[in-house]
Amino acid sequence: MQRPPNSAEIQIEHRSTFLIAGNPTLDVLRVHAQKPFVCKIFNMHGVTVIQHSINVGENQMDVAMLPSGGYYLKNIHDGAVCRFFIQR
Repeated sequence: MQRPPNSAEIQIEHRSTFLIAGNPTLDVLRVHAQKPFVCKIFNMHGVTVIQHSINVGENQMDVAMLPSGGYYLKNIHDGAVCRFFIQR
């Protein structure tokens, strides 16, 4: 019988599709992707605040307009999610 993956295994699996840098950040979130995808950034209330196309390689997203707090970046193609913070 195979057991379901724990949260650490899920997180590692999701990080294989993209990596983020600049966490926490003030104004720019860097996303490195192995494949192009469209991402959505959600606030802690589940509201989409940014939708952005990500290309293969290094990408920069301007998040300077967002207030301080926690956010989620989601790859809408495969469902991978990563949490990041904005601190001012």
